[in-house]
This record gives sequence, structure tokens and C-alpha cells, in this order.
Amino acid sequence: MVGIERTFGGREGWIPAPDVLIAAPVSSALILDRIDSLVNNRKPFVVTSEYIGPDRRFLDDRESEIELINVPKSLREKALGQFNTSRHKDLVAATRANINNQKIDRRAFQISYLADKNIEDFQNGTITNAGTVSEKSRR
Repeated sequence: MVGIERTFGGREGWIPAPDVLIAAPVSSALILDRIDSLVNNRKPFVVTSEYIGPDRRFLDDRESEIELINVPKSLREKALGQFNTSRHKDLVAATRANINNQKIDRRAFQISYLADKNIEDFQNGTITNAGTVSEKSRR
């Protein structure tokens, strides 16, 4: 499971979401394949200004400078009989701190981009000092 960040009533929170979706028709072989994939090949997480979760760019050949985060693999450790509650809590805390730092970096980048865009639009006269769109940009 992964978390999807959402804002409800002014409060941010996490909504659990599955790592894998299986569409019907379902076979036992398909389920076993997905479990094996989760145990042995869990995808690293990516943090953007809009998304936190497994890197889904496998269908996309674009390069990215965004750091991938290897998240704790409790399912793998449990399957191999190597799960340690104390160590897992430490890994989760360290990963959460890393994700929060990544969120700050992504949001800072987004703010910087939007500020640069607003300055450019203001200098081009497409927005006014009051922040409204000028007649020039409506044409």
C-alpha cells in the first residue's frame, strides 16, 4: 500500500492506495506473480509536487533528476523471516523524513517556477499589478 496526499477541509492527510491493481479475469498465477513482484521488485518511490508513490515512469523514457526513494520492504522481510519491528520503525522514520525533505524541495521548485512565470507575465504586460489579466493577454 502507498499513500496519496490529499487535502480535505483544509487538512492534509494520507489516503491508502494499492501498490498493484489486478483487473478481472483473475487467475491464481496472476496473483502469485503480483505477490512475487511486490516481495522481490517493489518500485522505488518518487516525490513530485503533486504525487508521492511508486515510480510509474516505466512506460516513459524521459530522464529525470528527481531522486528515487527506496522504501522499507516489510513484505519482503516478512516473507524471508527477517522482519524486525524496531529496525522497521527506524527505517520508516528515516524514509518519512526523506520524503518530507523531497516534498519541501519539490514545492520550493514549484514556487520558484511560478514566481518566475508571474514576473515574466508582469513584464510582458499580460498581468497587471493587481494580479488581474490585462486586455493585452485576452486578445
